[in-house]
Amino acid sequence: MTEPNPNATVAAVPASLNCAGDTVVWATPKRHVYHLSNDPYYGRTHSGRYMCMQQARSQGYHAAGARSGGKHHAMKGALPEASPT
Repeated sequence: MTEPNPNATVAAVPASLNCAGDTVVWATPKRHVYHLSNDPYYGRTHSGRYMCMQQARSQGYHAAGARSGGKHHAMKGALPEASPT
């Protein structure tokens, strides 16, 4: 996965987006994930768009990192952390 550019400008949330009572997320269609505002990928991936979280979930998107054991943006092929014995 390409790292976000921390110096890149975050894409502006369109004024026409109305998520009253819901969270605005940045949805990345290629991976079918959404990013929250505290995520370094929020508004910074090449192809993505803002949408309401309920809309994203209803379209099959999942939270970034949710399918990698809860580790946000876990690296592919990374070894799991050793568990304490």
